[in-house]
Amino acid sequence: MQAFLDEAEAFPGGEHDDQVDAASTAYLVLTGSAWRLKAQKRRVAVGLVEYAKKLTPPCPSCGQPVYWPPATDFVSCPHCGQEMVREVVVRELV
Repeated sequence: MQAFLDEAEAFPGGEHDDQVDAASTAYLVLTGSAWRLKAQKRRVAVGLVEYAKKLTPPCPSCGQPVYWPPATDFVSCPHCGQEMVREVVVRELV
């Protein structure tokens, strides 16, 4: 027990942190927090994938993803040279 307390007191700058890591993981699992944290990370990851898809639409010519900086109206595909023009969506306010 004293070894654990010594390690906990020295954390995070101590030489070892295995017991502190194990204790914090056990706490997360036993309280159910680990599953909520995992679900939150999954939601964030899915959101990042969707965001990346918006920034990298496929080229209409070769189908390869093309990075499209948000403030640009056109871009050339680095794979085939096809020029792409951003579609402007106009919405009427009613």
